[in-house]
Amino acid sequence: MNVFRRILTLVIAIVMAVCAYAQSYTVKQDSKGKWGIMDSEGKWKVKAEYSAIEAMGDGYYLVTKDGKQGVFECGKYGGKKVLDCKYSQVYKYNEENAGVRFIAQEKDKPEKWVVAYYEKRAGSYLGSWEKKDLKDASAKEIADGVTLVAGVMDKGYSASEDERYVPTGILIKDALCIPGVIRAKQFRGNIFVCSKVDALRNYVDDGAVYDMSTGEYLGSDNMLRQLASTDALFAQGRISESDYKTYEQFWDQLRNSDTIIAVGPFGNNDNYWGPGTKVIMPGGLVCEVQDAGASLRYLITNDGKKGIYDCSDEKLIFSPDYDAIVSGGVGDFYFLNKDGMWGIYSISNNVNTGLVYPGKECPFDVMTIHGPILVASEGKAGLLDINANELIKCEYDNIYSTGPSSNIYMLKKDGNVSMYDIAKKETIVPAGKYASIERITGSNNYFRVEQNGKYGVVNNKGTLVVACKYSKIENAFITDGGHIDDGFHVWDANERVGIVRVINGQGKEILPCGSGYEIVCYEPYGIMVRKNGKLGCIKLNGAVFAQPKYDNYFNGMKRMAFTTDTTNGLTYYVYTYEGQFVTSKTFRTSQYIARDNFIRDYLN
Repeated sequence: MNVFRRILTLVIAIVMAVCAYAQSYTVKQDSKGKWGIMDSEGKWKVKAEYSAIEAMGDGYYLVTKDGKQGVFECGKYGGKKVLDCKYSQVYKYNEENAGVRFIAQEKDKPEKWVVAYYEKRAGSYLGSWEKKDLKDASAKEIADGVTLVAGVMDKGYSASEDERYVPTGILIKDALCIPGVIRAKQFRGNIFVCSKVDALRNYVDDGAVYDMSTGEYLGSDNMLRQLASTDALFAQGRISESDYKTYEQFWDQLRNSDTIIAVGPFGNNDNYWGPGTKVIMPGGLVCEVQDAGASLRYLITNDGKKGIYDCSDEKLIFSPDYDAIVSGGVGDFYFLNKDGMWGIYSISNNVNTGLVYPGKECPFDVMTIHGPILVASEGKAGLLDINANELIKCEYDNIYSTGPSSNIYMLKKDGNVSMYDIAKKETIVPAGKYASIERITGSNNYFRVEQNGKYGVVNNKGTLVVACKYSKIENAFITDGGHIDDGFHVWDANERVGIVRVINGQGKEILPCGSGYEIVCYEPYGIMVRKNGKLGCIKLNGAVFAQPKYDNYFNGMKRMAFTTDTTNGLTYYVYTYEGQFVTSKTFRTSQYIARDNFIRDYLN
């Protein structure tokens, strides 16, 4: 029993210890507006006397008082002061299995930097805080105003022996803009390729690219990663002297090359640069990919100006000095604007019109990958082919295509509309003949025309195939009920609907307006109609398929059938798909087998 009590006492002690350790901390503001840190029991672990407190992760908090910053730790040793409030900048980064590192700049002594670290070994915190003044650490001037610093820790660690455990960074004009950098190599101008410690993964990124004039991280580049690390690899004896010289020659060629070197999420070695990828222009000018165009041609931008770079040929097609560049959406067409003038460019189609079209908005539209190109000049529209040859002069108020695969264009000028065939280069409907011309929805070959307030239809040759005598014309289409390719719904003056179909080049009224028929749907063999509540069918040439006297219908594989439902049962009336009556048969509800055999024999 005593053994049991001892075990129980030990378990309780362990639970209490765990509970004591599992404290949670909250940043709170007191009644005077000051900030502090309170534990889960409501006790102030950090006195509320600070103007701001910000969590830094891992139980560390950045505190601000009188414009100066310090650090508290509220993890295992809740409320422990790490750095006094006397610094203008405090940087923190972690190293797996090594501990937490801080680099701080004293508020009143901008030239003085302090390294603070706390070691962690085998999951336990050992040792104590040590502070090092960076003025005693190794420092290397790598460019004007840019200094690479490497703090030296005790325990024998140094920059030369184990770089992962060394607090390092880049000083730019006395400000630690990039902590964690252990190597830096100038690429072009203010662009440097750095080896930077990734604290979360305990990994050194040798291809991190920065703009040292601003401290901006531009991305990570595969090619530059390999070349920038050759100095370190050679010093470690990991590459031969001949290979080192080869790499250095390639590095120099790359630095002085006229090609653009990309840095960013996809790197230089990939075939695709996503929007937002930073690219380095000759001379170190940094641009950003705005859009990925066709055939690996990219729209790039710098300081609001646009350009085009050809990744496949590794050459700059247009420097970033245009006000706007708009992708044509198909092929590799681009529309360029500068100083209020527009031009067209396409390398695969050998098009470069130069800046010859005035206008603020983009006046172009590529209809298909093979053209034509809609253009505008001084408020008038025209058409060019893909080689920038003029198809229609810029003298129309509006030009629009009648369909994606049609050569027919509508031309509007001075209130009149005409039809033009760009393939035949001829006007097929002269201006003024009709008040309006527009393609009938669902058809590429027929166009609704208006004359004296009435509507008719012309074909794609400009021939009038349906006389202008209807109040409205639309495509012969009913939702979920098919349509007639060369047929139209027509309405008379009394809004009664009929159907006209083009037969042998001329429109024929196969269902007259005012016939009293309701159009139900379309089938390949005819038009289902209803009259006085009964169903029938009209052939597509206007002949009667079946008189309207049935309740329903359905199609079989060999024939179709109408049905009527009476007190005696269900009667089937079988027709061929040419409209010839075959036979009829009535079945009572209980005659399932006989009815199925009938359907099999006559319909399927």
